[in-house]
Amino acid sequence: MYSIEYFILLLPVIVAFIWFVIISFSAFKEDRRKFALSFFMLSVAMSLFPGFIFFVGDYVFYEKFYVIAVFFALSQFPAFYNYIVSLTSEKSNTKIFYLKHWVLPVTLTIVGVFIKYSLMTGQERLYFVEHVLTGEVDLSGKFKVIFIVDKSFKIMFVISAFFYFHLINKRVNNHEEQILDYFSNTDELSFKWFKIFKVTFFFAFISGVFFHSFERSFHLQNVWMSVVAFTLLAIFYWVVGFFGNKQVDIYEYKYEESIINNELLQLSDKNIEIDNYKANEIVRSIDAIIKNKKLYLKEDLTLVDLAIITRTDRNNLSFVIKNHLNLNFSNYINQKRINYAKGILSSDEILSKDELYKSCGFKTQSKFCEIFKEITGETPTRYRNKILLSEK
Repeated sequence: MYSIEYFILLLPVIVAFIWFVIISFSAFKEDRRKFALSFFMLSVAMSLFPGFIFFVGDYVFYEKFYVIAVFFALSQFPAFYNYIVSLTSEKSNTKIFYLKHWVLPVTLTIVGVFIKYSLMTGQERLYFVEHVLTGEVDLSGKFKVIFIVDKSFKIMFVISAFFYFHLINKRVNNHEEQILDYFSNTDELSFKWFKIFKVTFFFAFISGVFFHSFERSFHLQNVWMSVVAFTLLAIFYWVVGFFGNKQVDIYEYKYEESIINNELLQLSDKNIEIDNYKANEIVRSIDAIIKNKKLYLKEDLTLVDLAIITRTDRNNLSFVIKNHLNLNFSNYINQKRINYAKGILSSDEILSKDELYKSCGFKTQSKFCEIFKEITGETPTRYRNKILLSEK
């Protein structure tokens, strides 16, 4: 019977596998972007389980799955980055994207296969795991070379983790700015949970660096150090699974053919130049349509919606709002919502707090109050009271 320490060593595998099942079911049922997150969890489970087997002394199993563990270990972070990119991009990831980010895992896996099956016999492979990796014999000959290669895999794993954390952090920061130019309401679209992700990643990363700084033989003699590292990993993977599974889809138009094939709605990387006369014409046109149709009352209004309704190129529309009005799309629409709210508060119409924010196109009362105060310098209640006092 295994002790509690061995159960804790298995804990991140259990956490990852449970989230793999849950997220895979969700991906098949409703949201295919989650396949990347599902693969991330599978990679975690497949890379950590052979390590657990090594700790409990099943060297035959570990020898057979060593190369597979290398591939999945190095695939974890590209997979999670793929998930973040799929969330924060209007376009689906290209084949070049996958090729670029899986070059390292595939290349090192091929190296591992070559070393395992070309440089060692079956008996030598088992001897390497059972006696060399456990520190029972001194390094010499080709075993020393293979041991150095094995250590280089660990170093590449740590470098990969740091590199992809940088990419993910940069992508999320850009996303927080990007959604303001696309959506009028961003409450459910912001990665608020990313702060928790960064904290848990930091501790998991430090523990991982510490873990890989020592040889396997050292961990076999000091299991408690591995227990600490694996506990932090279990917490990190639970955070990723829980919040990642809850994250709503952001660009719901991504897979709609009517949007994909509409030239006016294609996102362009080209530089846009619009003179003041044309910019003013676009502003007058969209202002009139928004006012007449009260589009600002639609809480899920997006830049694409406005481009479709006004029959305006979405790139030109975004450029004019951002560069000629000095606003992002969210602020542009929210200003109109607040003006509408001020009209209600200045009238004899009596609405409850819940009715007020909903009638103005906001999703939450807290966001309505925040934006109202940001624009007017007052809370809705204070503004209403001032109106009532002025009428006496």
